[in-house]
This record gives sequence, C-alpha cells and structure tokens, in this order.
Amino acid sequence: MMDYLGPIIAAAEKSIVREPGDYEEDGMRYCGKCGTKKQKDLSSCGIHRKVMILCKCAAEKRNAEDEAWREEQRRMYISSLRANGLQDRAMRDMRFENDDGSNRDAIDKARRYVTSSKQKNDIVN
Repeated sequence: MMDYLGPIIAAAEKSIVREPGDYEEDGMRYCGKCGTKKQKDLSSCGIHRKVMILCKCAAEKRNAEDEAWREEQRRMYISSLRANGLQDRAMRDMRFENDDGSNRDAIDKARRYVTSSKQKNDIVN
C-alpha cells in the first residue's frame, strides 16, 4: 500500500516553527510554555506516524480567537438587522436605557412584551 500521507505530513512538519522553550522528551515534542505534548502517535491503515497537534496553550489561544470571531460575526449580523429593520436613524437609539420617562405606561407594556418574548425564545431554543 502506498504511503499517501507521508509527503503531506513531511511538508506540514517543515512548516512548523519550533518555539523557544520547546523540548523533546520520550521522542515527542512538548511546549515550553504549558508543558503539554505538541506531537501524537497516529496509526492509520497500518502506517504509524508522529503528527503535530496543538498544545494546551495554543488550543486555548485558537479557541479564544474563534470565539472572538464568532462574537464579531454576531455583532455584524445584529448591526445589519438593525440597519435593514430600522430605516429611521432616530429609532436606532430608542432603547430602554435611553427612556426619558415621559410615557411610563407605554414603557411598562414594552418591557413586559420583551420579557415575554425572551421567555418564549428560551423555551424554543
């Protein structure tokens, strides 16, 4: 059987930069910052290889970056909904925290409506 993964893994390993502080122990590379493995033994189709994996601190960094990206996407989506849904610029700033208290009855009804909608969304989701 041909080793199709060999050249791909070799090319990937060449692109990996050894960070200052990284060390080898038991034939595996470890992170100099968090001390977790950066390599793993992998067996597939009878072929055994050491492959690079994310150490704990690199995985945490990537997860934080992914979460920040998702949050930015969510903010952009909400912004686009507001821009498309509220064409009048004056209405974009209409929020409970900006209420001047001039119509307490209307605000109380609006707050009950929002609370009710949130509860229904929590049940559905």
